[in-house]
Amino acid sequence: MRKLPAGNSPAPIHSMKGYYQEGSHIYGELNVDDAFRKALTTWARWIDTNVNPKKTAVFFRGYSPSHFRGGAWNSGGHCHGETKPTTSLESTEYGGAYPTNMKIFDSVLKGMKTPVNYLNITTMTDFRKDAHPSIYRKPNLTEEERKPPMIHDCSHWCLPGVPDTWNTTPKPTKHHHSPTIPRPEAFSKPSLSSPIFFPSRRTAAFAYGFSFVCIACTFFLVFNPSGYSFPFGFKNIFKTPFELSRETPFSWKAEYFPRLDESVGLQSDMASAQLPNPILFLPQESNQTLSQNTTIQVTGKMGFSGKLEGSRKNESFAKDSDGVLGQAVALTSKESDDASEALSESEKQSNQTQPGYEFSRDDCDLFDGMWVRDDSYPLYAPGSCPLIDESFNCFLNKRPDNRYEKYRWQPKHCNLPRLDGKNMLGLLRGKRLVFVGDSLNRNMWESLLCLLRNSVDDKSGVVEALGRSEFRSERSYSFVFKEYNCSVEFFRSPFLVQEWEMADANGSIKETLRLDLIERSSDKYKTADVLIFNTGHWWTHEKTSRGKGYYQEGSYIYDVLNVKEAFRKALTTWARWVDTNINPEKTIVFFRGFSPNHFRGGRWNSGGQCHDLIEPLAKETNRGKYASKLRIFDSVITGMKTPIFYLNITRMTDFRRDAHPSIYRKQNFTEEERKSPLRHQDCSHWCLPGVPDTWNELLYAQLVRHNQKQQQQQRQDPQQQKP
Repeated sequence: MRKLPAGNSPAPIHSMKGYYQEGSHIYGELNVDDAFRKALTTWARWIDTNVNPKKTAVFFRGYSPSHFRGGAWNSGGHCHGETKPTTSLESTEYGGAYPTNMKIFDSVLKGMKTPVNYLNITTMTDFRKDAHPSIYRKPNLTEEERKPPMIHDCSHWCLPGVPDTWNTTPKPTKHHHSPTIPRPEAFSKPSLSSPIFFPSRRTAAFAYGFSFVCIACTFFLVFNPSGYSFPFGFKNIFKTPFELSRETPFSWKAEYFPRLDESVGLQSDMASAQLPNPILFLPQESNQTLSQNTTIQVTGKMGFSGKLEGSRKNESFAKDSDGVLGQAVALTSKESDDASEALSESEKQSNQTQPGYEFSRDDCDLFDGMWVRDDSYPLYAPGSCPLIDESFNCFLNKRPDNRYEKYRWQPKHCNLPRLDGKNMLGLLRGKRLVFVGDSLNRNMWESLLCLLRNSVDDKSGVVEALGRSEFRSERSYSFVFKEYNCSVEFFRSPFLVQEWEMADANGSIKETLRLDLIERSSDKYKTADVLIFNTGHWWTHEKTSRGKGYYQEGSYIYDVLNVKEAFRKALTTWARWVDTNINPEKTIVFFRGFSPNHFRGGRWNSGGQCHDLIEPLAKETNRGKYASKLRIFDSVITGMKTPIFYLNITRMTDFRRDAHPSIYRKQNFTEEERKSPLRHQDCSHWCLPGVPDTWNELLYAQLVRHNQKQQQQQRQDPQQQKP
């Protein structure tokens, strides 16, 4: 059953010229009512073409009136003093009449062949001026902060509240009915004899019998004195994924799975245990799963050495010569295809993990290396992962080449282990791994979801956790791997500090960035087991880079503030929050470095492009471009007490100009439409499969690496070897 909302157009659409488009034609000016009619006609045509009325009931919810007084939503309008409904129809916004949009909908509806049931909520909702959020839109605000010039919300509704009434089940009809003719029976109390519920006595008897069995089972589960007498995992059906992540997983061998502990050391739940499958021990062959009879003695605890791995090397970003890195990538250039294909057998073997070669050695810098052509990549088949955003799915968007998928990262002095999804899921059993940051971190999050999902036999056990109250907004998403009772989550926060809005002296909206407040979702992930933060992508936009009247601390708004100083203040706020709220004995914190873009001939919004770049760079082009921000990050981290582990992907990623979505951001475009100068190219994000898969291999390798150091410490300490 689909509910399709209708509403009046916001002010910008009323006044905007050159906004409406059909095909390649953009109207210089088009009346908003005509535009609304065209849009609804498109919708109606889609319904009639795609919806099977024998299977799907289609509803259309009517317009929900707003109740701003003294101005519009962005010009001082308010409703916070309204505590009672309107008592007379004449004093409502529409006075019992219907918006023009609803009359347009009526005319479009009459021409449809598919039955559409109209939820006629406009008049009834018009009375409820008292039920909007008004000034109560955000938590933790003082009464002073809630007062003007704060923007009021007099459009949406508090919950519980008015929308609960909209969800009262309507009596279905098989006929169209006009939205401009009141139908009070649409809101009558549903009858059990309604054909949409029990079309026959036999069906009704079955439904009542099934309900009785469910109730009986529920009582049995609730009052059963033995919590362990159920089949494996059965009692967890009645718990949310959030609750499950807080418990020790219900498993016969839960104690055998390592957990992240102390300062990010990897420790077993037992002081010393024989591990039947030591999931973090480096395999001797990069593509080989560990044998079941391998054993490791795990004793004691070990934290990561140092607070910021590779931080001091950031300063050399602008100084190092091309060296081996540039030469190695040159193998992938057009003039060197033959050399790449003719890589000797010994060289190929040297690029694989060698038996007994400890990649946890101090001289192994995972981030200093080269891109190597490897036809065994990608790690999952293109088009096989349904969790990828359309804008990142270059394969489904018909990108014709696939060479960009065939590279892996090879460190100079060691080997990067191939990501083993089952091993990583074993590590995450019963835990939460959370990405926090901008859309580039979402890119990495989706990559990890696909890598892990590809290793799961039962794909139906990977589900989106929309049932949890913590993840109902579009700013956060979570996927649960049921077999492992773990979640992999994403929270959108481009700056890691709060984006703010307030009304200026003229009553118009002013957006600011609160450099002194951590972003609003932080309480929801501060107890996660693994955190991966990033920021930087949005700090290059015009508003942030100019810094005029945009940055705010407390009630003070800076007239002008240098973007680097603002970046330092924001990172300091984030660092203070981490030190105050993160328990390093439970949570490991990573920070992913800047991901370079490759726009040529302009920026993202001024004609920049990269669609004809199909080979990696032979040498760095952004040398020194990000050095100042990396040094700021280094200086902030140095003063922290919580260990932060830096994924230094900037330099390695700079070579991969070939792997952006560019013009392959959407499906069903013709080549002419893709190359239209009116379309923005994406030379910032990355195709999936692609470069973010390597970022996740580095993440995985860091966990493996420090477990190796733990094993080495145990071998060197003779006291640890005593039984």
